Amino acid sequence: AATLGFVYGSLQILQAGVPYRFLRLELWAPWEAPGVSWIVPVMTFTVLAGLNTDYDVFLVSGIRKMRTQGMSSDEAIIQ
Repeated sequence: AATLGFVYGSLQILQAGVPYRFLRLELWAPWEAPGVSWIVPVMTFTVLAGLNTDYDVFLVSGIRKMRTQGMSSDEAIIQ
């Protein structure tokens, strides 16, 4: 969560044209933009939560398949 917050904070600073110092360089956004739209973090979270759920289902179904083939729980998880 801290990494995602850092990325969105940096993106907001860059998009809003706020100066900041990075390695003693003053950087400005060359465009006029009000910042990051509110929908960007909402949609990013939604997509990442969906991908996470899909991967969990894929992972658990593979473990269950190995268990039905006679492997122990530890062997199925390792496979």
